[in-house]
Amino acid sequence: MLKNYAKIILRNMWRFKSYTCINLFGLALGMAVCLLVFMFVRFQKGYDKKYGNHISRLCTIQAENNESGPQKIAKTFFPTGPALKNEVPGIKAYMRIITWDKVPLQKADRTGTMATLVGADSNFFEFWNLHLVKGNESFALQEPGSIVLSASLARRLFGSASPIGMRVDHEGRDTQHFTVTGILPDVITQSHLQFDAVYSASTDIKPEWNANWTQPWVFTYLKLEDNAALSTIENKLPGFIHRHVKSTSSPAPQLFLQPLEDVHLRSGDIHYDAINSDRFDGSYLPLLSLVGLFVMLLAVVNYVNLNTARLFTRVKEVGIRKAIGATHREILLRFFCETIVFALLACSLALLCSFLITPSLNNLIGQQIDFSVFSIPQWIFIALIAILGTGIVAGIIPALAIAGIDVIGALKGKFSVKYHSPFRNVLVVLQFSIATCLLLGSIVILRQLQFMREYNLGFDQRAVIVVPVSYADRQKEENLMQILRELPGVTGVTGALRRLGSTTDQNELVFSLNNGSAKLSSYNMFVDFNYLTFYKIRFLAGRDFSKEFGDDRNGRSYIINKTLANKLMSYNSTDTSISSLVGKGLRYGFEDSLGTIIGVVDDFNFGSLHQAVEPLCLSYQYEYYFPELSLRLDMHEMSRTLTLIETEWKRNLPGQEFSWKFLDDHLQGLYKSDKQMGRLISIFAVVAIIISVMGLAGVTAFVTERRTKEIGIRKLLGASVKNILLLLSKEMIALVLLSIAIAMPLTWWGIHLWLQEFAFRVQIEWSMFVLVAGAVLLLAALTINLQVIRAASANPVNSLREE
Repeated sequence: MLKNYAKIILRNMWRFKSYTCINLFGLALGMAVCLLVFMFVRFQKGYDKKYGNHISRLCTIQAENNESGPQKIAKTFFPTGPALKNEVPGIKAYMRIITWDKVPLQKADRTGTMATLVGADSNFFEFWNLHLVKGNESFALQEPGSIVLSASLARRLFGSASPIGMRVDHEGRDTQHFTVTGILPDVITQSHLQFDAVYSASTDIKPEWNANWTQPWVFTYLKLEDNAALSTIENKLPGFIHRHVKSTSSPAPQLFLQPLEDVHLRSGDIHYDAINSDRFDGSYLPLLSLVGLFVMLLAVVNYVNLNTARLFTRVKEVGIRKAIGATHREILLRFFCETIVFALLACSLALLCSFLITPSLNNLIGQQIDFSVFSIPQWIFIALIAILGTGIVAGIIPALAIAGIDVIGALKGKFSVKYHSPFRNVLVVLQFSIATCLLLGSIVILRQLQFMREYNLGFDQRAVIVVPVSYADRQKEENLMQILRELPGVTGVTGALRRLGSTTDQNELVFSLNNGSAKLSSYNMFVDFNYLTFYKIRFLAGRDFSKEFGDDRNGRSYIINKTLANKLMSYNSTDTSISSLVGKGLRYGFEDSLGTIIGVVDDFNFGSLHQAVEPLCLSYQYEYYFPELSLRLDMHEMSRTLTLIETEWKRNLPGQEFSWKFLDDHLQGLYKSDKQMGRLISIFAVVAIIISVMGLAGVTAFVTERRTKEIGIRKLLGASVKNILLLLSKEMIALVLLSIAIAMPLTWWGIHLWLQEFAFRVQIEWSMFVLVAGAVLLLAALTINLQVIRAASANPVNSLREE
């Protein structure tokens, strides 16, 4: 029986080749999109799964209920972990981590490489469930000065030789000497913790740190007991922090727990999270999953629509089968088998397409999704169930319709399939509504990304490269900056504590009033004297920093932005203009003596365009070296200039890697998740349009085929091709117009909600809707007309002779 079924299925596929191709490729495209979405979502949700359950990251909320709003940071006070374990039941273990990004690590012979280091408590490997290739996990970090290298770092430093017991040095403020005690496999991609080596934090720890509750600066993780509830632990945190942190000048900081599975996907509002540099906005995953299901729904609708339209070609076959004794169940089974075979073929084609385009897709979205999921037996089983389910869902309506036909009517040729089918029209409307929504949504997303790329941020980032400095004596760094300024092709050099677009410190400010003082919170930046001039930030009042003034050199002069100026003016009725603030007293909350506001600059976006511009205070602080240097280059001599810079860099900062990046690229990296989603949805929108057009072409071909005799008679009676074209296409065009009318308000509502996440956003213009509606309508009209013109141009004599 199965052999007979297979022959008939293949025969029907070959007989109706055009329908077969449309159905097969439509289903394959839908499945390929679903598969790619599934792999992408699973990749993002797979972060940190290796480390087990019951682990949470402890985070801090600073300056709650102030004008700038609370600032969530990924760091906590150094003593928090051990104190919590001792005082709060349900905590099994704690882990503190100190990070050093891209620092020089050298062998005894002074040769070495740059590496990302983390300092950790001695239970690091047990806490994270990690095993060493060489060495003992329990003792590898017990002693101060112990270090465990990743396998790749060990090869870079020592080649094929065993590094166990060898010495490596890190030169910073104080040179640290380490002894290699183990080799660790390279950290997997799906981990928010990325490092090249881990050393014993006891190397750095000073006794006074264990009682320091003044500044959060260390990453802290907690492992809870199996029976401990996260909410129970969190309810005890306010009392805990009240006992240890004595805050009189501002609201006390608060602690909260972030489950480990949320660190990668739900940390968009958490600052000082450099250890989690590859984070993704998890709020996009449900939307992406929905888009994938919609595209798959389009493919299934396409299949159902074409199969119900093609039923008339199978009527006599079913009638004969029923006449010779075939039961209703057998006919249903045969059609379900046909659909499932179709689904299997489509799945094979989808797998092939996905495999071929995955490398290009990875390059496009900056991820490394792969097919490793299908090496897991349960996922293979789930995939087979999904294919079976797709076959049943896609085949149930056509199978039930054809299996229930009347035998006598079928054999006499009295059974017909209406070309004016309400059900089929609903499916066409559904297809084009979904495709129009996706197309319009992708256009708005791309417009927003373009808007952010071209938006005037309030400073000049053109031709600027940023270079991180691991550590340098301040005078040595000043000398290097002066040398770089004199190089040909370098038009400017400046420095800052933070890179524009990176996390900025938030501190309390004290503003001097006529009858007292006012306290408020503001972001602050420590910058070089020429920083504002270098970035061409516009002054509204006052002057720039200058080495000629002692208060400027000593960090007692402040320049504020317009937003902070407006807040300060609200405290003092006598301050009626921005210029009146110049000369007023101001200080940071951690300072004792008042400084002076010397200038006010226009607002500039020092963070992401997701957020509005916050109050900002800038000052010069000599005791800090600049971890970030900014250099403006002549782009015509880029290659030669970079070579000169690297030469001077190695001469003045030996052992430190010269690693540069365009500031523009760094700023665009703030919207990595948005760009990934925009590209994916754009691709899926194109696929949705292709599937919809293929379906429309198939349905139109069916309608014209069923009305062949009518077309022939009308032509003999004098109808022109134009008249026939209008007659046959107006219904389909009306369905497409109805689809557009349904899709437009739904899409407007969706994109309006999405755009609210951006403080600076593109305006939703009706021209976008008109453009998309026109494009969809034109594409549909071309598809319909090509089919109808071919039928209308045929010789009517031939069609009537066949009838």
